Amino acid sequence: MQETVDEVQESQSEMREMLAMEDLTDMRETSDAVYCGATDEMQVSVSGLCDEISNANEVCVSAI
Repeated sequence: MQETVDEVQESQSEMREMLAMEDLTDMRETSDAVYCGATDEMQVSVSGLCDEISNANEVCVSAI
């Protein structure tokens, strides 16, 4: 089952990278600037990503 965990972690990293490239291009200086300066739309997008990651983790845990 370790392969599944690795795949999920890899896809999470890819999702984070895509999110960072698409939404946070202008605010890369610090993570604080990203969160403090985030628009409502971006915050929704970030929380949506967290939901996806948490769902993926649950699927992973239940598969083990």
